[in-house]
Amino acid sequence: MAGSRKLAAILIADIAGYSRLARSDEDRTLARVRALQADPIGTAIMADARRIDFRMGIHLGDVIEESGDDLMGDGVNVAARLAACRTRATGC
Repeated sequence: MAGSRKLAAILIADIAGYSRLARSDEDRTLARVRALQADPIGTAIMADARRIDFRMGIHLGDVIEESGDDLMGDGVNVAARLAACRTRATGC
């Protein structure tokens, strides 16, 4: 069965350098990510000296909604590419 096509705003978020952070101190990195999930504002980890940088891509485009919450299509690909090219100092 084919999915339904629709216009959607897509947000892709990624922790920049996650592998490096986890490799250097996996327990601390996982604890900080869990704290962010519980407190998206970040007040629980603001005193932590090690910074977590996020890369985000936001795009409005066509997607195909498959069963469940799966989205596919150019809109998702563009948002992922925007997130991948994002750095702390610049946007794209």
